[in-house]
Amino acid sequence: MKFLIILLIPLTLMAATPWRNSVQKLLPAPLQQFELNKTSLTDVESKLGKANLVEGNKYYWEKDGLKYALQLTFNQKKILTTLHFTFPKDAPSVDKVMDQIDLKKFGPHPPEGRSVGRFLITKEKDGELIIDPISKTIHTVKLQ
Repeated sequence: MKFLIILLIPLTLMAATPWRNSVQKLLPAPLQQFELNKTSLTDVESKLGKANLVEGNKYYWEKDGLKYALQLTFNQKKILTTLHFTFPKDAPSVDKVMDQIDLKKFGPHPPEGRSVGRFLITKEKDGELIIDPISKTIHTVKLQ
């Protein structure tokens, strides 16, 4: 008789998108310390101060003159679930993650029909990466 063993692996233990860890290290220092599904709103506010804008469970902070460059989403227990950051100045070079990204997975952003897409985006199970092909920099990262 053969037995079938089913192994359930929580999503947090599955292999992350290859570029995710490298991009996270490029974020400003306080953001690198935040852990999804672990960091509380209280911890975030102790490092960043109060948000400039709050809309429901989404909290926004200004960075280097760019309004709402940082968007953090929290669950009902006020635990961080999503980090969305747009680099305002001195965006890191795409070269820092080029060996970890698959350019075939990138498409125009914003999508066709909304406006002319200057940027390229890839959407993965645990995040999104938007790059600027003209300046060859990372524009936005979303970790979830």
